[in-house]
Amino acid sequence: MKKSSTALLMSLILTSASFSADDWTQQFPPSSPSAREDHAMAYIGGDQVLLFGGYDDETWIYDLSANAWTQKSPVSSPSSRHYHAMAYIGGDRAILFGGNDGAFDDETWIYDLSDDYWTQKYPSSSPSARDFHAMAYIGGDQVVLFGGQDGSGLDDETWIYDANDNTWTQQFPFFSPSPRRRTAMAYIGGDQVALFGGYEGSPYDNETWLYDLSAGTWTLKTPSESPPSREYHAMAYIGGDQVMLFGGFVAVGVIVNETWIYDLSNDNWTQDVDTIQPYKRWGHKIAETSFENLSYPVMFGGFDGWVPNNETWIFGEGDYLILGPPSIDTISDVPYDQGRQVAILWQRSLLDSPVWEKITHYTIWRLYPYGNMITTLYPEWDRKSPYNPDQPVYRILPGEKGGDQRDYWQLVGTVNAHFFDEYAYFAPTVEDSSSSGIPYFTFLVSAHTTDPFVFYDSEPDSGYSVDNVNPAPTQLQVQLAGETSILSLHWTQVTMGVNGSPELGAISYRIHSDTYPYFIPGPGNLLTTTSSLFYDHTDSGVGDPTIDLYYVIIATDAGDNESVPSNRVGEIDFLLP
Repeated sequence: MKKSSTALLMSLILTSASFSADDWTQQFPPSSPSAREDHAMAYIGGDQVLLFGGYDDETWIYDLSANAWTQKSPVSSPSSRHYHAMAYIGGDRAILFGGNDGAFDDETWIYDLSDDYWTQKYPSSSPSARDFHAMAYIGGDQVVLFGGQDGSGLDDETWIYDANDNTWTQQFPFFSPSPRRRTAMAYIGGDQVALFGGYEGSPYDNETWLYDLSAGTWTLKTPSESPPSREYHAMAYIGGDQVMLFGGFVAVGVIVNETWIYDLSNDNWTQDVDTIQPYKRWGHKIAETSFENLSYPVMFGGFDGWVPNNETWIFGEGDYLILGPPSIDTISDVPYDQGRQVAILWQRSLLDSPVWEKITHYTIWRLYPYGNMITTLYPEWDRKSPYNPDQPVYRILPGEKGGDQRDYWQLVGTVNAHFFDEYAYFAPTVEDSSSSGIPYFTFLVSAHTTDPFVFYDSEPDSGYSVDNVNPAPTQLQVQLAGETSILSLHWTQVTMGVNGSPELGAISYRIHSDTYPYFIPGPGNLLTTTSSLFYDHTDSGVGDPTIDLYYVIIATDAGDNESVPSNRVGEIDFLLP
């Protein structure tokens, strides 16, 4: 969340008064899966979540932007089951393994959302049939599986599934969590996953473990504070190197509705205390809605000790706001134009949706790199606040460079929010690329809310513009000056391109001359280049009755685009066809 200095001060005052913004929001989609527990959920691309099973064989998709559950109708699917696990595996696919359909199961299935198709895979080896295991995405097209219970009891095996090779490979780390079931595991950035808690006999467990795929190691973390020991909870990635945890059993018959956040960088768990929270539950599932550094986890179902439910909840938008910034896709030249503009394409803020209705408009900002110059020209802008809603012309972003070496950002455009997935804007540049160099210009896009002091900035990106339109040809005339050895040429000013659009930069004129009427203009017959509209040619051949001289002019714009040659003119003042 980006706030102005004033808003930041207010937030500090509110925090000192033990204020906490709510992160949980219950959603009310028009339809949803029936009440259930012991199902499985996984991210499946876009901002969508896959749900399967929970004592049935139904396949459902939740779309965060549309706030809609849709039951799918694949021609085949895994059998009805519970206690299974699913994880994202790249693209718009998710993997399912194991579970219980009346007996322990060892099947591997992959669901492809684009084809609405479940495919059973037959790897040469796989984990034993089991349930109550944990599984998580770990980068690329791989997932990691840990623990569970099989016919021999609790398990502590670590397996990696590679979708590209359709292989399960058992890992043999020197240390690993003890055998356990009903643990929770989630991606936490890079090629790592975090694991917490579970049932390893008696009592429950509150260990925090980190698995690193590159190193092939489990590491027991030692945070100063941790959630109480528990099982049957759920965890999900929330961006950066953080995961969130909710619910579960902390003792026999004791169900909680606690929310905890684990920050890997600080090796610290923090309880998130909100006014609005889901009711206590176990057997629920939480899934991410992105692995691109931003995610709004979606929770569905669970059992509160009395009945299962079919509630849909979303985590975020409060103390742990993890969405908001738009994301620039590309900044590219606008084709077939006179330059001085680039096309900026960006992905919407995920708050720009019917679910949240938080974003009112976007502003587009261009970096003005000359801090000393702008401060000299406009000293009143030197100490402008980061965001002034009454005069949003220039602003200084946090992280000033000191002295006059600041980053000044100029407002260059505004686009109203409309729940579109992507937006585009033609933003102006100051100059175009040419043979003398390629000037890059840096832009960012801000998503604005109803509160003028709360807005979300994209990461800056840069691009350059090109003048793609040739100038129109000029019209040339000649006449002898007072002296017979001087020939005066004059021509019309070029102000338009060949497509009728105005030329934006300076035009220069190349004057070519030869004794052959239909010569081809080139370096060997170039007289001079000028920005003027007249030229006096002094030459011994001028006025010589034995020599005829002929002229053409080629206009060149600032982008090095050339016009076709002008009309050809001879020194005896007649026009050549």
